[in-house]
Amino acid sequence: MVIAVVYSDRIDLTALGAGLAFLGLVVAARRLGVRHGPVYLLLGVAAWIAFFESGVDPVVVGLVMGLLALAYPATRRDLERAFESFRLFREQPIPELARAAQQSVRLALSPNDRLQQLFHPWTSYLIVPLFALANAGITVNGSLLVRAYTSPVTLGILLGYVVGKPAGTVAAAWLLVRISRGTIRPPVGWAAVTGAGAIAGIGFTVSLLIASLAFHGSLLAEAKVGVLSAALCASLLGWAVFRLTALLPEPLRARALLGTAEAIIDLAVPVDPERESRARCGPGAGHAGGIRRLRVPVLRPGRAGDPRAAGRRW
Repeated sequence: MVIAVVYSDRIDLTALGAGLAFLGLVVAARRLGVRHGPVYLLLGVAAWIAFFESGVDPVVVGLVMGLLALAYPATRRDLERAFESFRLFREQPIPELARAAQQSVRLALSPNDRLQQLFHPWTSYLIVPLFALANAGITVNGSLLVRAYTSPVTLGILLGYVVGKPAGTVAAAWLLVRISRGTIRPPVGWAAVTGAGAIAGIGFTVSLLIASLAFHGSLLAEAKVGVLSAALCASLLGWAVFRLTALLPEPLRARALLGTAEAIIDLAVPVDPERESRARCGPGAGHAGGIRRLRVPVLRPGRAGDPRAAGRRW
């Protein structure tokens, strides 16, 4: 919304409406349970073109599509479907059932998990480095550094990332603990919270994007110096926090890193013992986890179709 309102010179409402309509179709497809990637790819490309023609930076489409790729635990229905597909493949290991089992297991995961597994190598090792290389290109010289480190743009970015990130992270966590009277606590210690806030200042991709939209000329160069310097300083600050924590005695170090909050064991739906027993052993089976032994006739190799050759397997 900020990119669309603040950093857009002109907006074509017709093209923008078309782009929003395509995004609406993405939401509708997700609610209808459509799980075919090409459908979302076509809608995403159409929305990207519409936003580009409207004058709004099409990066908004990528952000919205990312927010729509929800993360959630696997449902019982999906797990049972995956279990049944694997059981069929185990009984009859043929390529068709192998593909069906693989597909059912893959669809049991949330779209967020599937897309992360699919695109993580490409984004981490190709797209993000190319983005940084293309957008962080500046000619570093003495006059630029002197001008940048006395510029309010560079200093503001440095303070925001190196001081504001860890201070905001720790303050927000502390305030939440105070408001909830200790009911909600960080799952880690305060040293880990501080270190995470310091490391958060390393992120520079969105900063470079906003800088390229907000500044031009010498101001853009000063902003890039601030972003890159903040990434370096945040890295050193994060290293210092964890290095100092490592020097503490072991009990204090464990408390500073791991905290005192009780660990969350499982957020999934509790297992129904009766239903689990039926799933494992079939209807009428005994207690959960029991094993039901069946006499299964098996045709010996080379004597297919001969009932006298049938053996017994326990």
